[in-house]
Amino acid sequence: MFVINMADKKHTAGFSIIELLIVMAVIAILSGLTIGIVNSYRFSGRDAERVSDAESIARSFEISYLRDATASGPSYPTTQKATTTSGYSSLFKGQSLDATKAPGTNVATSIVAATSTTQPQAPTKDQYIYLPFTANGTLCNGSALCVRFLLYYRLESDNTVHAVESIHQQ
Repeated sequence: MFVINMADKKHTAGFSIIELLIVMAVIAILSGLTIGIVNSYRFSGRDAERVSDAESIARSFEISYLRDATASGPSYPTTQKATTTSGYSSLFKGQSLDATKAPGTNVATSIVAATSTTQPQAPTKDQYIYLPFTANGTLCNGSALCVRFLLYYRLESDNTVHAVESIHQQ
């Protein structure tokens, strides 16, 4: 008869707690890096859309400047026309209004009117701030011709404010 002494056998089937903790730490580090990289790509994608939208809005303002000239002369849109959807049918003729919404928002429009000529404006990542000027440099509210404008937006990836300037500078 054979007698097996179990005390002499070592149990090697399984992992120790230290090994499991090391594996979990490595997985946590790798997932943290992956989440950071994915978020930076998401920010960059929304920033690219934001820049494209701001340039598209500015082009629409330039088209309006040339197309809607009156006897007094050409004028950029007033803050009322540029910031309310009721003015969009004439301002953004035949264009999708999605460009007036900041990436990731579901509001009707992200274009807001500047309240002063203090520069630079401080938009959030969900806004485009429209700042039209009269010939004497004051805020254009519709009582005079709007002869130039600035359109401010904020990038999400580095939190910097940028502006698109009108082509015509009277």
